[in-house]
Amino acid sequence: MIEELLKAIHQELKNKEITQQSEQKFIRSVLDNIYLFLYKSGQPIHTIGLGILRGNTFDMYYRGRIFDQYAQLFGAMSCDTTIAGRACALYKKEGKSYLNLYSKKIINQEFSVASDYLKNHGLSEEAESLKKRAQTTLDQGIGSFLLIPITFGKEVVGIFTISSMKETTADKFLGENIDEKFIPIAQMLGLILFMEKISYDKSEEMSRLLISSIDAKDEYQATHSLNVRTMIDMFIEELSRDKILRERVENIGFKLTVDKIEKLRLAALLHDMGKVFIPSNILRKSSLNSEEMLVRKMHSYCTYNILVKSKTLGDIADIASMHHARYYLPVNTDGLDEYAKGETGCVCYPFDRFAPDMFLPESQIIALADTFNAIIRSRPDGKGLSLQQAIDIIEKDESKFHGGLKDIFLTIVRRVNQNLTKGVYPPNQAKEYRNALWLDEPKQKIKDENISLLELKKYLFMVKLNNLGVIALMQRNEVEKLLDKDIKIKKKIVKFFSIDKEHVVLALINIPKEEGFIWIKHIFDYFKNQSFDLKLSFSLISNSGYDAGIEKICSSLRDGLNLIRNEPVHYFLHPEMFKCI
Repeated sequence: MIEELLKAIHQELKNKEITQQSEQKFIRSVLDNIYLFLYKSGQPIHTIGLGILRGNTFDMYYRGRIFDQYAQLFGAMSCDTTIAGRACALYKKEGKSYLNLYSKKIINQEFSVASDYLKNHGLSEEAESLKKRAQTTLDQGIGSFLLIPITFGKEVVGIFTISSMKETTADKFLGENIDEKFIPIAQMLGLILFMEKISYDKSEEMSRLLISSIDAKDEYQATHSLNVRTMIDMFIEELSRDKILRERVENIGFKLTVDKIEKLRLAALLHDMGKVFIPSNILRKSSLNSEEMLVRKMHSYCTYNILVKSKTLGDIADIASMHHARYYLPVNTDGLDEYAKGETGCVCYPFDRFAPDMFLPESQIIALADTFNAIIRSRPDGKGLSLQQAIDIIEKDESKFHGGLKDIFLTIVRRVNQNLTKGVYPPNQAKEYRNALWLDEPKQKIKDENISLLELKKYLFMVKLNNLGVIALMQRNEVEKLLDKDIKIKKKIVKFFSIDKEHVVLALINIPKEEGFIWIKHIFDYFKNQSFDLKLSFSLISNSGYDAGIEKICSSLRDGLNLIRNEPVHYFLHPEMFKCI
């Protein structure tokens, strides 16, 4: 039976050309083939589904008896709040190639375990929602439920689900051995999904290369695009957890599909790429005259002009470039004809006026994240405003933002802030969210015995205005013989600090800002010339960087070193510039 099904799908692969535009239609077509084949074979098939995993979100496609109900229940969902997410977690942690809920009793048990896990991590609403979905599953007459994580190499790229109206056994489904018959289907689907993933990953890689040109131009801009993208990730993840908020956004015009999510994330990353054409002295200046302001405003037009010419990124040009559009602009329309009245509804610099029907929810979401981050982030002339002050400012703005989207966005910001306080998120995710919201890490008492860390902090305090400090973290055992020696690099004295039992930091201070990257190369070349083969993690310290304690700075360096430990690259440079406090 399954062999005939695979032949039919193989023929489908030969008959259709897979393009970025047709992938979703192709996936639905494959699901149709599988469902109809099993149904016509007399199998007690109920529903089949395919979920694409992007980040922490599933976008689910279903075929079968309860397609409409499932579409309403799920849509795009946070993977850790679904039983499909539990199947993927078991694959990653225990190597289980599938989760077979082979009876109604087992269905209840597994949903209960997943629900308890969410509850223990502070996600009470999500836990309750998962329990309800278990009951919904049984109410639809489902007797057994098979979930197979779809993998390519060691990477999970999606989930294949299939449900039957009859109960089965632990190693069989629809009377067939799971390993021999159903795993091959999942492997074939894995190739299809991986091809889709590659198209997005290439765009992601290209986007990061493009924003690096902005980063190199101005350290003030260095983290803004990444932080805006992280805020978009927060927005998407919270929507995927909350059905009510998700429905509100969909009613405004933004439906959570993988395609729309990826376009929004890429557009957020590239929304300011036009700033590469703006002179650095204008980018860094706080007070601008009218002529300089006009020059600065050109960046959104430059963003549009670059993206619209790209075959890969052309379809996000409008989304990325219109983040300065006002949703509603109160003007005196007396004496204007109907066309002119319509055009006054949306103004986006440096473009002329757009009619209200040009409104894009995705651009407004980026506008909210962009404005919020601009208010709270540190800047050359001082520290940004607090989270609450930013919320108050945006809440009172009655012209720039769509009222419904603004309310949803601020609800999510408040919720993320509360969740960070409760410790709901995993450490790496919490760190990204704190950085994007410019929140300090929870204060930890410095161990008295770590005198070297305090000495490093005092040393970095001596960085002069308009100069930099450069610090490099490395494994202690790789440079042990250098620690007691006086080291000079390009005639400049460097110091070593042992920050823990495994790591040491090399530091030098007061080099001109424009030579930061040059000195990173000097340090790397020094070790290379001394025949040391080691990995390095770098960070830059200035008087106008991101405020951070010495523990946070060292923690970021350790993270960077771990990230490249098994990679072919030789050193890691943290994208943020720190101000040691």
